[in-house]
Amino acid sequence: MARAASPAAWAPMLLLAAVLGVLSGCGGEVESRVAVEFVAGGVTLAFTPASAVERVEVLTSPDRRLVVAEGFAGARLLTARVAFDWTPGARHIVRWSSGKGETREVAAAAPDQPPGLLGAELAAPLPAERFPPAGERVAARRVLMPGGGAAHIVCHVFSYADGPLSGTVTFRTAAPESEGADVERPVATATIVRAFALVRRFERAAVEAEVDLPVEGRLVAISRIEPDQSSRFAPLERRVEMVALPPGRIGERLRVVSVRFPADTLGAADPTLAADTVVVAPPPLGGLLRWMVGGAAPPERFAPIGYHAVEIANLGDADVPLLFTARTRTAGGEAVEFLSPPPAFFGADAPVRALRVLPAGGTTVVTLPLFADAARAEPGEYRRRIAATWVGSDAVVLDIHRPLYVETPSATPAITVLVASVAGLPAFAFCLFGFGRLARRAGRRDLILIALFGVTAFLGVSLPAAFLFNVVRAAAGPFSFLATGLVSEVLYYALVASLVRLAPRPGTYALLVVTSQMLGVTLLGLVSLPTLIYAGVSILLGEGALFLAGVTRGPGRAGPWSRGRAAAAALALGAAETGAVFVELALARVFFRLAFAGWYVALYCVTAGFLYTLAGVLLGRRLGERLAAEGEG
Repeated sequence: MARAASPAAWAPMLLLAAVLGVLSGCGGEVESRVAVEFVAGGVTLAFTPASAVERVEVLTSPDRRLVVAEGFAGARLLTARVAFDWTPGARHIVRWSSGKGETREVAAAAPDQPPGLLGAELAAPLPAERFPPAGERVAARRVLMPGGGAAHIVCHVFSYADGPLSGTVTFRTAAPESEGADVERPVATATIVRAFALVRRFERAAVEAEVDLPVEGRLVAISRIEPDQSSRFAPLERRVEMVALPPGRIGERLRVVSVRFPADTLGAADPTLAADTVVVAPPPLGGLLRWMVGGAAPPERFAPIGYHAVEIANLGDADVPLLFTARTRTAGGEAVEFLSPPPAFFGADAPVRALRVLPAGGTTVVTLPLFADAARAEPGEYRRRIAATWVGSDAVVLDIHRPLYVETPSATPAITVLVASVAGLPAFAFCLFGFGRLARRAGRRDLILIALFGVTAFLGVSLPAAFLFNVVRAAAGPFSFLATGLVSEVLYYALVASLVRLAPRPGTYALLVVTSQMLGVTLLGLVSLPTLIYAGVSILLGEGALFLAGVTRGPGRAGPWSRGRAAAAALALGAAETGAVFVELALARVFFRLAFAGWYVALYCVTAGFLYTLAGVLLGRRLGERLAAEGEG
């Protein structure tokens, strides 16, 4: 008979499988390559493919000065620039961090020659009649455009030298001999020559021209910058390739990944908030409740109350400049005045706008603000239309319609906190300052049990909640209670049920809560007004539930728990903890300005409040019976 393989014989196979699994998992995303180019006045980072960039740092040499460029906000970029005066021949460390917190760095040596004193950037393409020369421009090496129109080309010339400088910019166009060929042939159009003049250092001059695009095909716009003082400045040449397509085929290379609301300025959405819902109207019960449920309305009329985040993937091989607009309308198509942007920003009844360049092969998140005048808010269902037009064309490429529900903030959290404060704080104070009287009534044996279980609850529940659960919360976010509740609810109420089985008298649960809270205050400093309110409410609800279930009253309370008594105790404590959890969420809403969707509140109360408590009490019943049997034996 063949002998079974030993565990050591399987080790190489398991190691090989693990390595293959890691390698296969690493192939999901292509690592971005970067090229560092030293230009006049700084360095330029060119990413292939486009990479998400949060910030760029350059550690200069030899002075070891750190230069930081921020404000990229995690956008996917093809190029990023850091301005500083570099030393010829020196080595510099260039670091950049992505939106995910990953940091990479590369060492780059500056050229031995000093930087040139003339620079230029080519921006294309925007229509002149829609965006004036001072407006925002699209800078890219390869851009997709609607065919048959006119592309507006702008060459920005700037100087790093002191004193005046003048010259000319020559625009010309060329087309590839064949698709994918590097050879270019001139296009039969007139060459455009424009002059520029710079008076002082770092001044910029914009030299513009228009280029007629083919209906379909590729066209290269070339600008040559020639200064008058040719002995001091060498000519520069910049180019941008435009891919022309008929407007009807524009949307074929784009895909809408997701549309999220409400989101923040970076497009991150909170899954605990109700989707497509905004709360803008003040509550009807006066200024006190309005303050207590704060965050329902923006602090001023000119602050956005939320953002629509549209995530779009560009599946093509060219950058795509798009103009995004967003309007809010009623079901009948009428303008919603209180949801319109401030006229000082965008004009009367004008949409909010955002101009974005979608990098080739990348994904871009476009955020469009939503404004609201809370004083005139009207609850109801509205429509939010988000449209994207190709820059240079009125053809709508993307047309997204989303519902927008306007609600008034519920006064329930504020009323709940008011009632809980009035009832819970006196209850906790009574138990705290009447601790000695309650302890004397409990007797020495029960007091020792309460102290033992209180320390166990602190070490087994409160201490892990203060330290270890942060790791779970970081990984699972708002749904971490599904995991942490196994300890904070199941284990805790197993201890509660065991203690009440051994010491079934009124005040046992109150002394347990006070003991655990005082240990947290003494050793960890875990004290706050919401904590005291929650503890007081827990004492009232827990003691009341145990009394009504017959656990802490009646002549037969010290005997073994029958299935009926155990079920009654589990249901009563489950209902009590459900109410306590609801108070906990209301406290978070009022004191920490955390808003939760109705389904999230229901899920939290049912699982962490009722089901986990039910399981903990039934588990604690068995533990309590065993401990009681050991004590009697």
